[in-house]
Order: sequence, then structure tokens, then C-alpha cells
Amino acid sequence: GPEGGGWGHLEMGDALDALGLGRYAAPLLALGYDDTAVLTQMLNDEFDEMCSLVHMLPGHRCKLSAAVRSGFSTSPRRGAYP
Repeated sequence: GPEGGGWGHLEMGDALDALGLGRYAAPLLALGYDDTAVLTQMLNDEFDEMCSLVHMLPGHRCKLSAAVRSGFSTSPRRGAYP
């Protein structure tokens, strides 16, 4: 995406790293989930399917779901993560 395009085109790997979920970056990218914008457009069952495909743990699924709803913070410092 364009430089400075905002959170809608945040790289999936960067977004996951910021949430402490970097372990899922490679499997998600391998399945074609390479842009956070697609997450915001997913239906609930599509999100659940994606998480199941990469064997995402329930707690991590909740964390990612909350991040999607909040529109992702591009700055990790803004969240509840030290």
C-alpha cells in the first residue's frame, strides 16, 4: 500500500508483532492474509475460520479480535502491552 496509508494497510506481520502475536505471521501470510485491511472486512465466521486454520489459541483470538475492532494501534505503546 501507499506509504503512510494508515492502519488500514498495516503489514500483517507488524500488526501481529505489536500485539505479541508474531508467531502467527508466517502461517497467516502463507494463507494469503497479508494485509490488516482484510481483517476489518471479514465476517465473524471468516475470522473464526482464519484463526482455526492457523490453530490460534483462544486467548490470542480474543486479543486479535479486539485489535481489529479498535482499528489497530500502529503504536504498540498505546495498548496495554509493556
